[in-house]
Amino acid sequence: SLGGVVNIITKPVGYTARPAGAIRASYGERNTQDYRAEISGLAEPAGYYLFAGRQESDGLRSERYFDNDSFYSKFKVPISNDVDGSLSIGYSEPHINLGDFQNITSTAVSRTFFATASLDASLGRDFSLNVSFHHFKQKSVLNNDVLGSPGELFEDDIYDEETTGGSGKLVWESGKHTAVLGVDIDRGKLDQKIQTGSFLQGWGAQPTSTTHPDIERWAVYANDTIVIDNLSVTPGIRYDYNNITGSFTSPSLGLTYKLSEDSIIRGSVARGFTIPPLSWTSGGGLFLDPNSDLEPEKVWSYQAGAESSALKYCWLKATLFRHDMKNALIQDPDRLSPPFIFINQGKIKRTGVELEVETMPVHGFSLLAGFAYVRIKPSDQPDTETSKSYTYNIGFRYDKAQSFRAELFGHYIWWNLDAALNAKYDDFIWDINLNKRMYATEKTATEIFLTAHNIFNGSQYVIGYDKNPRRWIEAGVRFTF
Repeated sequence: SLGGVVNIITKPVGYTARPAGAIRASYGERNTQDYRAEISGLAEPAGYYLFAGRQESDGLRSERYFDNDSFYSKFKVPISNDVDGSLSIGYSEPHINLGDFQNITSTAVSRTFFATASLDASLGRDFSLNVSFHHFKQKSVLNNDVLGSPGELFEDDIYDEETTGGSGKLVWESGKHTAVLGVDIDRGKLDQKIQTGSFLQGWGAQPTSTTHPDIERWAVYANDTIVIDNLSVTPGIRYDYNNITGSFTSPSLGLTYKLSEDSIIRGSVARGFTIPPLSWTSGGGLFLDPNSDLEPEKVWSYQAGAESSALKYCWLKATLFRHDMKNALIQDPDRLSPPFIFINQGKIKRTGVELEVETMPVHGFSLLAGFAYVRIKPSDQPDTETSKSYTYNIGFRYDKAQSFRAELFGHYIWWNLDAALNAKYDDFIWDINLNKRMYATEKTATEIFLTAHNIFNGSQYVIGYDKNPRRWIEAGVRFTF
């Protein structure tokens, strides 16, 4: 990860025999529907969490329909006083119309299944152990037909991906230390099939081409968070290896200092990498040659920031960052005609700042705002090749004793793109959310909500033929118990 990670924590299982859950349904323009149901509880001895969802839409632009069924479940079973076992299973199957482009119409379907089994054990007073195994399987089919000639093949792409692996993590907590020693290992394979119609065959494409790249990866890592009065220090190191691009070592160091009860400063430095996709190194594709000599993108990331709520009615946060990347993955500029190929070339420096502010509620009203600036400079290019982008977020919130809530949010981004793309991004996109609690008891609650998206019909898109939706409205009801 070049600058950070997102830590996703799924919902917990239930711990009481009386189940708890929620049911949600909404309906919007263009027959846009969203239905969700979840329930959690304890069926001795197992705790459980179950979710099912259904989404569909006729498409907000260009008949780009979408529908998806999804399911997720989690179970937790105590094996002994010190050991718990967990199992989670998920499935989704979205069907998408990707729209029309020139003489092509595209649809896609992706079936995804994943499962994880784990054991959590307490090893005495100071040690805990987590061991998990995971399996992921996904088949994606992209159909491209000739527009106006249903069933006439332009190009079909079929990707059948499967990954199996495991991980282990030993944690030691004692006094000032929280130390972690871990290992990750997995093996992935990809079956890739491309079929072409008469038009592409006339340009030299094969009627059918298949590739079967695979990758084996493992890693070991260690880190320790050391707390000394108001100072926290987290040194860490990770060693990764895969059978395509070899090994990589990633040291890191993070510091956090508590200036007062309501103010902290922080800083970090870390080395990271991004490996190229399998199709670029081993698989290839339509008019794309694989390059087995590709190396990972490598980066040194530096960040510093401060956060404070010392002001009476205001919370502030600021972050400065710099990413020095080399071995940037780009399409070979010397190959102006197919087959194309990706190469490592040059260094890129990304610098920027993020600012956030949020006011404390006053009579139910609060304000929040954010700003981000990013400057991207290829080191071997003139200043005219420097790219800059700006992002602004602003929001107004009103919350009346949990009985009525209103939120107005605006988002704006300046991409600084080439005029040839016919992009347009000179408007804020404003959304408004209204939520009203209609009925509530000690154990149940019913609320209705309404959301209006892009209420002023703003334009914010990066390619002229792929415009964002105009104003559209949806409303629904949510019942919790």
